[in-house]
Amino acid sequence: MSMERNPYLFASERFMSIQGEGYWTGMPAWFIRLQGCSVGCSWCDTKHTWKSGIGQVSVDELVSEVPRNAAHVVVTGGEPYEQDISHLITRLGASGKSVQVETSGAYETYGRCWITVSPKAGWGVTESAQRMASEFKQVVSSEEDVRVLKDAWAGRSDWLYMLQNGRVSLQPVGNDEDLLKLCIELCKSYGFRLSIQTHKMIGVQ
Repeated sequence: MSMERNPYLFASERFMSIQGEGYWTGMPAWFIRLQGCSVGCSWCDTKHTWKSGIGQVSVDELVSEVPRNAAHVVVTGGEPYEQDISHLITRLGASGKSVQVETSGAYETYGRCWITVSPKAGWGVTESAQRMASEFKQVVSSEEDVRVLKDAWAGRSDWLYMLQNGRVSLQPVGNDEDLLKLCIELCKSYGFRLSIQTHKMIGVQ
């Protein structure tokens, strides 16, 4: 990916909060929520990000807005890889920030950063997303979603390392009580890590 390409991106929100999901749960972070997503999960809690072509902002502005005290930056959406975010990732990394991208894995995946792949039923995971994933976080609406997760990481030779280091997690949709119980049982059976939307529990964005 060329650093000169795509000096502008479509962004929905930027804010400081606490990472509430996955491996980095509890980490203070600056969130850049990009606009545009064609994956369209029925249970999505950020449906306002689905429409493309809204909120154009320069990469320079996105990088300059990051507070000095924000050591960790999360690029999320929407689906970040529907846009060319290579320049954004490179610029954020060059500024000394640790960078995390949250993606469905349905698109070509790239970047020297922490990549959280959250597979979605019916979309599949690209070879690049499967290979580059730093963690897999499966949102669970039924036990069938575990099959989606297993398909997503089928080609990884380091699956045991991923499990043992808490890099494969299950997350119940909307912290639903019944789905939470299902996730707990599946975690105990397979060795997955449990992820809960902690930010919702503590009342932050």
